[in-house]
Amino acid sequence: MDAAQRTVGVVRLSRHSKRADDPSTSPDRQRKIIDADRRLTIVGWAEDLNVSAAKVPPWDRPELGQWLRRPEDWDTLAVWKLDRLVRSVGDFAEMVKWLSGKPNNTGLPPVDKPKNLVSMTDKIDLATPMGRAMASMIAVFAELEASIIQERVNDARAEMYAAGRWPGGRYPYGYRPVRRDDGGWELEVVPEQKEIVLQFVALGLAGKPFFPLQMKLDEQGVPTPKGGKSWKNVNVGSMMRSRALLGEATYKAITGDDGIPVDPVRADPLISVQDFNDLQQALNGNPKRIRETGVNLLYRVAFCGYCGEPIYHRDMKSKNPKHNPYRYYGCGGQWSRRNDCKVKSVRADEIEKLVSEIVLSLIGDLEIMRIEKISGVSYAAEIAELEAALEDLLARTEGKGPAVLKTYQKRIDAVEAKLEALSAIPERAPEIRQVSTEQTYGQFWESLDTDSRRTLMQEAELKVFVARPREERPEFRAVDEYWEKLTLTEGNRYKVHFSPEDTGNYHCWLIWHGDIAKRIQDNLR
Repeated sequence: MDAAQRTVGVVRLSRHSKRADDPSTSPDRQRKIIDADRRLTIVGWAEDLNVSAAKVPPWDRPELGQWLRRPEDWDTLAVWKLDRLVRSVGDFAEMVKWLSGKPNNTGLPPVDKPKNLVSMTDKIDLATPMGRAMASMIAVFAELEASIIQERVNDARAEMYAAGRWPGGRYPYGYRPVRRDDGGWELEVVPEQKEIVLQFVALGLAGKPFFPLQMKLDEQGVPTPKGGKSWKNVNVGSMMRSRALLGEATYKAITGDDGIPVDPVRADPLISVQDFNDLQQALNGNPKRIRETGVNLLYRVAFCGYCGEPIYHRDMKSKNPKHNPYRYYGCGGQWSRRNDCKVKSVRADEIEKLVSEIVLSLIGDLEIMRIEKISGVSYAAEIAELEAALEDLLARTEGKGPAVLKTYQKRIDAVEAKLEALSAIPERAPEIRQVSTEQTYGQFWESLDTDSRRTLMQEAELKVFVARPREERPEFRAVDEYWEKLTLTEGNRYKVHFSPEDTGNYHCWLIWHGDIAKRIQDNLR
């Protein structure tokens, strides 16, 4: 090895290590051993801590990857032991190809000239034939050692799950770890947190946004799942889609070859399986949840007649105290500069009064029909998971001793009992039906505030288009396109148009579709 060659010292500490101060693997120890070799001319260090060589190849590591992408700045890589660089024979083979200037799959830029790799403890030097042979053999054992460690970790975790114990790590909101009388830990339900989870579940089942409840929790000073102060940044939707609501392991769970969790139950469920399935169905039907803020009647109800962008509400306050403030609606595309619509705004009190009057005149005497969804009953997915888990549990007991068999038998009996119970429940298809509320839209309208009236119009499938006339742009493309898009059964769409002669200075279209449109037309006959 030429002492004049520029050397990069490679230091790595695996995330699996629980002792960062271990003298055999600590970063300082690795540095000292490499630096002690006077044959090396160190030009820099690549130190990647909490990085597993079994999972992250050398070229994808934060610091080492940067050096590997600048091969012209160094000639040799030096490591304390080869496993500090790789724990995979495949990764090692690709690294040797790249260092030698041969075609490889690392995605790194080609080396300007062949590079060397030396290992202090393993006495490896790729510059010699013996060093290359030794490096290949050591890489095989490094990969084997990593596989054995991972298998031991998985087996230990499986044993803990089988015994109903919590193996440690992160735990979901609604639970906390408690020490068991017989040793170890388990998860128990936190009543206060469960109540919050149930409130979110109720909103999700009703198809309502989570954000108002998040704001309420902020006002009450309720800590977030991670102990923070603001619920505004919490991804509640992800929480509601997690099977952790059923008390199942979702983080580092042991899975079978088909990807189904093995023996996934680890705690009492927060909600029932039926409620969880209904919640997923409701969330899938509302993939985009809109955070509704502010108090204005036409938010997400009214749109620009020219470009189709939502129209938004603003308050205008004059600097002159003698002038009264007024409200108006304008094109969101123009205000956000998403397009060049350049249309004039409309006085809010005028358009809100017109829309309210037309809504009450056309649907005021119609009875409000509540849509009732009767959930179906099907446990096919749960049965399939339990069958796969049972098969895997039985496989894990083969060749085991009496103690392990006794521990697993408890879980096997529990899974078989749950399978028998679920299989005995008859399946039922979901139903949707309309139920009378014995109240008209007009009666209900008078009892509502502005936000609730806006929600009522949205539920009544109403869409309003507004446009001030422009000589250079006479076409109302957004209105026409929306009307043509409603390719429903004849009679299931209804449109009312008011021109500037009717309103004073703007066009206004009110378009209903679906069942409410048919009821309006039947009522007008």
